[in-house]
Amino acid sequence: MSDNYYEILELTKDSSQEEIEKSYKKLALRYHPDRNPGDSESASKFIKIQQAYDTLKDPVKRRTYDNPAANMPFFSRMNFHEFEDLNIKLVCNLSFNEAVTGTKKLITIHKKSPCSGCDAEGYKRFVACTACNGRGSTTTQFAGMIRFETPCNQCRGIGKIGIEKCNTCNGAKYKVGEETKIDVAIPPGVINGIVLSVNGAGHVGKEGLAGNILVQCLVTEDKKYTLKDSDIYFNFEVDFSTMLFGGKIEIPTFENDLIELEIPEKTQSLTNFRIKGRGMPNLTNKMQRGDLVAVAIARIPADKEFLPELKKVLQYHGI
Repeated sequence: MSDNYYEILELTKDSSQEEIEKSYKKLALRYHPDRNPGDSESASKFIKIQQAYDTLKDPVKRRTYDNPAANMPFFSRMNFHEFEDLNIKLVCNLSFNEAVTGTKKLITIHKKSPCSGCDAEGYKRFVACTACNGRGSTTTQFAGMIRFETPCNQCRGIGKIGIEKCNTCNGAKYKVGEETKIDVAIPPGVINGIVLSVNGAGHVGKEGLAGNILVQCLVTEDKKYTLKDSDIYFNFEVDFSTMLFGGKIEIPTFENDLIELEIPEKTQSLTNFRIKGRGMPNLTNKMQRGDLVAVAIARIPADKEFLPELKKVLQYHGI
């Protein structure tokens, strides 16, 4: 899948906001991990679709994406790759329970900001760029009629070349701030590998623009649970006598409450009991959630429990 946001959403640059919404919903539904369990390629496509939509749905972000240089003063333009460097990329490890219910994670970052000694120029002495004669742009003529003016590749549009590094930042342009701790909200229903964005919380650039904190969520596998689409399956033991005679048992949920289940008499082992709306939440639609499916497993009595259990079985059969 292309990294072009419009191509990811199967759109063109002229697409309307309504078309963006419509295409996103269609593709998110097609590639959602709940519909493609175990398919890493679909999960990767879903993440790209989400990132593309997060940018193109916002008119301001879309304009910046379409023409990043046009939103900055000409003689201090910052190319798009430099803006991308303002992002802070982190990995967040989550338990399966945290992925289902959502949580908050306290993270530590060191933000960088423009060097005050050189105003993020990196140098304190410059000479005019010879490639563009200090103009910051070069002109290309097509067919003798059409003229295209583009930022100079040699000086990156600033019209000058540095010759003496700044003593404060040693040419780095930025200074690293003190340690900062922030709470990152992890919404319910995240899937392994998905990237969440805390917009505007990243490094600060020369023009005052701030990058984002990009948090990649890694969900630890839990052998107790199995995720199938948006349903969560888990095994629970039931006394043999309860399986035979029937009865009531309590099932714990991810919300730390108990759901009472009625076990019919003569229930077979591996029978599924479905608890509606207590499974994996839908990350893109808060109104949707899978089910929690309890798989009944007959518990073999321990030695000291065997005779009482056997007595119940014999009494049931009138022996």
